[in-house]
Amino acid sequence: MPTLHEVQTSMTATLLYGGADAFALIVEEPERLDIYRNTVESVLSGALRITFPIVDALVGAAFLDAAGLAFARTYPPALGCLNDWGQDFPAFLESFEPAASLAYLPDVARLEWAIATAANAQDVPVLLPENATLPLRSHPSFSLISVQWPVVEIRQAVLEDDFTGLSLTAEPRWLVVSRLGEDILIRALSSEAAHFTQSLIDNRNQVDQMDQDRVEVLAQHLLSGCFQENPA
Repeated sequence: MPTLHEVQTSMTATLLYGGADAFALIVEEPERLDIYRNTVESVLSGALRITFPIVDALVGAAFLDAAGLAFARTYPPALGCLNDWGQDFPAFLESFEPAASLAYLPDVARLEWAIATAANAQDVPVLLPENATLPLRSHPSFSLISVQWPVVEIRQAVLEDDFTGLSLTAEPRWLVVSRLGEDILIRALSSEAAHFTQSLIDNRNQVDQMDQDRVEVLAQHLLSGCFQENPA
């Protein structure tokens, strides 16, 4: 008789990968597992569709369903909350052969994951400029991402259903995503500003290197809710 852990592991493998797995062999009608398999696939692809709506709009339902199943088989959810599942989807798309002709798609997914992170982040108090002290702690809604494609413009074109004038030309850029109140803020940074921002997040002391440009970058971060209050 298999142990509970063996049954759970076998059940997971059967639902994700199909085939005559060991679990299927101990039930009288293994084809009934197809009902659960279809449900699992539907739920997982639905979760990705909620988190990556722009990707979904760009590639269509059939493509996203196929990519979602392949992704789930490589990176199955580790937790019950599917809001926390999908962080590796942008990197997965980079090696997903059917998406090879859509070079911008992984970067679109990176922006969408950052937006989802901001939207779902814990609602903790932001650090106000007048209370700023070192060390700085990034707010749970904060993301700093590097992209090669005009993903903000692509996202806007999809949302407005207007692709007039959209240029799909690779141009490396840095983006900061944060949440202030109920608003999701997306801002572009220069390479120098991005590296300075990363040094702040990594708690590398930059006070003795603060010029006017860096003061303005830090001030904008504070006004955009990028940092959380320091503990009392």
